[in-house]
Order: sequence, then structure tokens, then C-alpha cells
Amino acid sequence: GITHLQIMPVNDFGSVDEFHQDLYYNWGYDPMQFRALEGSYSLDPANPVCRIQEFARLVNTCHKNGIRVNLDVVFNHVYDKQRFALETLVPNYYFLMNQNGEFSNGSGCGNDIDTQPIMSKRYFLNTCRKLIHTFDIDGLRFDLMGILDINFMNEVAQTCRSIKPGFMIYGEGWNMPSFLPENQRASQQNQSQMPNIGHFSDRFREVIRGSNSDLHQRGYASGNIQKINEAMQVLAASCQDFVFNSPQKVVNFVECHDNHTLWDKNRVACQGEGRDLREKRQILANAMVLLAQGIAFIHSGQEFGRTKNNIGNSYNQPDAVNSIDYTRRNFHQTITKDTKELIKIRKEHPSFRLKTSEEIANNVSFEMIENQVLVYKTNKDNDQNYVFFNPTSNSFQYFMNEKGKVIFDNGNSNDPYNQNLIIAPYSVLIYHLGQE
Repeated sequence: GITHLQIMPVNDFGSVDEFHQDLYYNWGYDPMQFRALEGSYSLDPANPVCRIQEFARLVNTCHKNGIRVNLDVVFNHVYDKQRFALETLVPNYYFLMNQNGEFSNGSGCGNDIDTQPIMSKRYFLNTCRKLIHTFDIDGLRFDLMGILDINFMNEVAQTCRSIKPGFMIYGEGWNMPSFLPENQRASQQNQSQMPNIGHFSDRFREVIRGSNSDLHQRGYASGNIQKINEAMQVLAASCQDFVFNSPQKVVNFVECHDNHTLWDKNRVACQGEGRDLREKRQILANAMVLLAQGIAFIHSGQEFGRTKNNIGNSYNQPDAVNSIDYTRRNFHQTITKDTKELIKIRKEHPSFRLKTSEEIANNVSFEMIENQVLVYKTNKDNDQNYVFFNPTSNSFQYFMNEKGKVIFDNGNSNDPYNQNLIIAPYSVLIYHLGQE
């Protein structure tokens, strides 16, 4: 039921030998050429046309199956500045420097691209155009977007959407320590100046999953009920306390390619809990991602408890760590089935997909049961829902004053038309009002 597929970098990168792919592994966040495709992914790297045709077929096949394709682009630095083609043509022009001639290193890679000079901006805007016209892609995800400047990102959005309305532009809006003044960075803190740019919500991740830097610290979904008030805010796309001014800018996630998978995080944070309980924790976190206001982002394999063998930064680890093990899907069918059902519910119920902060203010509300269970109420036109998130070992009761139907209950504790609800331990329950 997914709508978009985000593909990690496919443009030429420097850390893998295209003709000896098995010698090295890398995710590809070390770009060399921004307009050429990476040959190590091709069946025939010696044939330059082959990789173009292969990628075009990939995008076209996704489109035939109703899936749009977003490309992860790394416009913030290059792998080797001295060997970069544009550096050879015009030394230093494309890189951010200070008045002392020192190079900015907010990326941590030894150089930062400067998208402010006119020819630099033109080059990267034309690169975006070329990717759309050549491959018919549907969105761009910007790695370390906070390195780039606000004006550039706004022009990217304008350029891409003029070619393809509805084109997605989003990225990592971290406030990177580059030489670019803070008020000019395309970072989350400046989101109000970028009306059509989305940002990954690290706040959502920290609240629902728990601390990214400390594996032992739990989030709300893993049992830290002290975070219940913050959980309310992130379910409302952080619009009710004005961190964001539109839910269409907020990418909610608890797992991505970076850092530990949610399953591996919970293995540490919820140490001592059995596999069955970790499955319920996984479903609970997935439900919060999929039912929250904003854009729902799921890492491949998150729907069946993907593991990277407790390795967080696996960018250069082999396939044994990074590959997607589909035998886990067969083993964790409960997570897979419930995640598919939650995606279906999100798509069928518009109250989980409100488009403005004003709609959220008027149609989203919360209450708590004994300061432990979060009750999330959504409304749009005739679509009214109550969602109960229970991350505790306790069972709770809640009487619905209005008739409706239980449309999801992984605690398996209620008849569909029962108004006296039982919220089972470690469960999610969705009650749809007014359904006969």
C-alpha cells in the first residue's frame, strides 16, 4: 500500500570500484558525478548506456505498479574535491569558504558545496531538471539539506513542481555547522521560510522511539509514559506548539537507513522483554508513524522487524548486514499484516491526513487514561476516529458515548460494535464513529 519508494543514492559515487563491486560496499553518500549513474549497480558497468536503460526501467516498472519514485541526492559535498570535474574547471568556485580562504566542513567530509554562486545554483537546478526529464522521477530527498541555502531549496521546489506538479522535495534539515549563516541554512529551524520543503522530524523519532544516541533510553512506544505529552505534539505534526507550520512539511519516522533499526534499538532499550512483546512494540511504533498527521516514512523491513545485527552505522558493511532478509517477513507475519492494515486505514480515512495546521487545530484533540494511555481523536467531515495507544503492561477500559465500530485492535479484546472498550497491554485500538 505504499505510495512512494525512496531510493538511496544512485548517482556516481567514489568509494566502490565499478568493475570489482565485491571488494567494497558503500551506501553511496560520497558523490563524484551528479549527473551520471553509479556503474556498480549495473549488470554491465562497461556499457554506459546499460545503466541508464536499467534505471529507467526500474522507475517505469514502479510507476506501472502505482509506486512513485523519490531519489536520494547528495548535493552537500563531494568525495574528492581535487578530482571533482567542476573543481578542475573553476577551482574553489563551487565550495563554501570563509574570508580567510578556509573551506567549510559542516558535512564532516572535508568540503561543503556552495549553492549560492549563480553558476553553482544553475548547475544543480539543471541537474534536478535533467533527472526529472530523463527518468520521470517523482521526488528528491536531500542528504544534509542544512548545508544548502534557503533560496536554493525554494528554487528547487519551484523548478521541479513547474515540471511535475506534486513533486516531493524533502530532506535532512539538521542545523549543520557550516560557514553559511544560520538564518540562511535550509534547516528545520527555518522551515517557515520554505513553504514547499519537507523535513525529517527527528523530534518524532526521539519521542516515539527513544533517544537515538542512547540505545537504553525508551520512547513512548517502548514504554516511557513520561513522554506522553510530547507524543501528543508529534502526533499533531508538531503544529499545535508551532515547531512546524504545516503537516505537509513533516516527515514522521522511527527508523531509516542511518542508525540502529527499531528492532535492534528495542532489543537494548526493552532488554528482558520477549520476542512476542517486541513484536507488539514494533506494531505500536509503526501505528504511531502511520496514523500521525504529516508524512509517514517507513524504512524497508521495518514492517517485519528488520535487524542489522545491532550495527548502527552500516554504511560500509557488507550485504550480510545491509541486505533485507525476507525470511524475517515470513517469521514476523503479525507485524507485516498489521502494518499493511494500518497503511490501508490511513489511506481510507482522511482525518489521518489533514493538510493544514488550521485543520489540525480544529480537528485533532487528545486525552489520557490514567496518564498512561494516549487517546488520539481525529475528525474530517464525516470521518471521526478515536485511537488508543497503550505502551504499558496494564489493561484499561474506556466507554464510548457514541456508537461506532472497532476497525483495528491488535489486542484482540473487543467485539467490533462494543462501546465498552478494553485496551489491552501493548496494543493499538482504532474506533471509527458512526459506522453501522
